[in-house]
Amino acid sequence: METNRIEEVLRDPSLEEPTLAYHEVRLPWQSLCVRPEVAARVLAAVQGIHRTDWVRVETVTGSVVFVRTEHVVFVREWTPAQRASERKFWDALDAISVQAYFPLVEHEGPPTDAELRSGWDRIVARLEAYGASHGRPVVLGELGYNRSLEAAVRPWEYAVHADPEAESLQVRCLDTALAAVDRSAGIKGAFLWKWFPGEVARGNFRKSTPAMRQVIARHWATVGG
Repeated sequence: METNRIEEVLRDPSLEEPTLAYHEVRLPWQSLCVRPEVAARVLAAVQGIHRTDWVRVETVTGSVVFVRTEHVVFVREWTPAQRASERKFWDALDAISVQAYFPLVEHEGPPTDAELRSGWDRIVARLEAYGASHGRPVVLGELGYNRSLEAAVRPWEYAVHADPEAESLQVRCLDTALAAVDRSAGIKGAFLWKWFPGEVARGNFRKSTPAMRQVIARHWATVGG
């Protein structure tokens, strides 16, 4: 199967095309903004008219995502009028929360530190622009990386790898993300996933390992306090 090419896809592509009417394909972990003909093809796959386990989804920003049909929660239309109503919704809130499982690179190989920084610079620019368009700061409602060799390209995946390089990549990804948040004027903070009191030494997305604790302490520990 062709390798996924996924960019960060925000819920409001009207930042670039204010008159665009589009459909939203909702997954448990993200929303994809697509044109009507793509939405019709996704619905046909989900409803079994053209039965398939996977469906190719092209977003309005040019990204291509392969989605399992069983993961599609719903498909709905968004008109310019509905988006205007959504903007009124943001006016009632203090901040905009975003789940931060954004791919940082588009290749499967080990990423360089420069690639990780470039990936987060791109994400921050989009999030700051989105928040500014609504007059609200952005908070990362979930930020986390698994101990995985795929952490930079597919940060939402649950597979855990025993390879020491996997832990190194997990640490580098979180370190780069927290540094990007530190530099950003429009992103006010992040909630880390997973970080629980008394966490046992098992499971995925763990923040309790010594290496991950050091990263968090370096960015968040209060000196003298």
